[in-house]
Amino acid sequence: MKITTIELPIYEVDIIVVIDSWEEANKQYDLRFIEEDYDVDGWTIHTHGSLKTEEILVMLKSSTITYNVICHEVFHCVSAVCKKKGIIMDIENDEPLAYLQGYIAEKIFEFRDNYLKQNNKENKK
Repeated sequence: MKITTIELPIYEVDIIVVIDSWEEANKQYDLRFIEEDYDVDGWTIHTHGSLKTEEILVMLKSSTITYNVICHEVFHCVSAVCKKKGIIMDIENDEPLAYLQGYIAEKIFEFRDNYLKQNNKENKK
């Protein structure tokens, strides 16, 4: 399973990112996916299975790891961090969450780019 962990020490949260190997992740984290759950382009999970309270799981497919899909999942990550930490999103003071979103996106894109390079796949936009 191609996996990495993005640590967010200031929030005491880890984001686990998986590319492909959804069936393995389903078993490892006891997600109890059904067949239809595999049809989506990505998942961000923070309350299911054997995930610890300080973990967020992002599952991506190599066939659909586009900017759009990753940015979509990153927004879910930011929302999950807020939910876990009791942070209320404030549109008048959203700069800290914008930095958080940028950091998570940068780390996921680095992971994705390394994955694509190692597997001789094209960079998808």
